[in-house]
Amino acid sequence: MIENPIIAQKEFNNDFHVVYVMKEIDDSIDTNTHKFCIIENIEFSSRPFSSFFYIEDSENIQRLPAIHLYYKNSYLDTYYPIEDPVSSIKTEIKNIKHKEELQKLKKKTKWWKRLFMK
Repeated sequence: MIENPIIAQKEFNNDFHVVYVMKEIDDSIDTNTHKFCIIENIEFSSRPFSSFFYIEDSENIQRLPAIHLYYKNSYLDTYYPIEDPVSSIKTEIKNIKHKEELQKLKKKTKWWKRLFMK
């Protein structure tokens, strides 16, 4: 028996969060983005637009619906369902993970240099 990924998903194993922002709460969500988040184990939520409560709504959204991407609770970028947000989100995640790998490698290199340069 195959387990439903929506039900099976209990914990998110990365620091990314996707928020689907819409005009009203009963609008339909972008299913491609939602499926991508389920597969990649990325937290996904939806909410109505509110420029009063969310600064990223007032400063970054040009039209609705919109999709915000967060990393470690920090806003990264806004995408729109008509512009294939999944590929943009994949690219952003790949770039951030690559930067993290480079930082780890730099730390290891510094450690080895200190060890052997004494």
